[in-house]
Amino acid sequence: MSVAAVLVVLRADTETGERIRLWFEQAGFTAGPLVGISFSVEAPRELLEERFPDFAGNEGTGAELRLDRLPGDVAADVQAVVSEAPPDFGPTSY
Repeated sequence: MSVAAVLVVLRADTETGERIRLWFEQAGFTAGPLVGISFSVEAPRELLEERFPDFAGNEGTGAELRLDRLPGDVAADVQAVVSEAPPDFGPTSY
């Protein structure tokens, strides 16, 4: 199973952030802790592509993904979902 991650950036306060984080968990994602106005999620690639159809062409690019497959009440409180770019530090080969 291939797992991929994105970063969810919120528009609102902590209480709303926890509601959005809980929605992602109930939808099958593994959500990280809410830090400021964002949290990360990871899921099998198929689930990410189902919710974010443009993920496949933007994986690891840092691009913002379309939100039109999120429920309206969730999308209204999400500023962006960003395909996380890999870190640009550390060893490049072993």
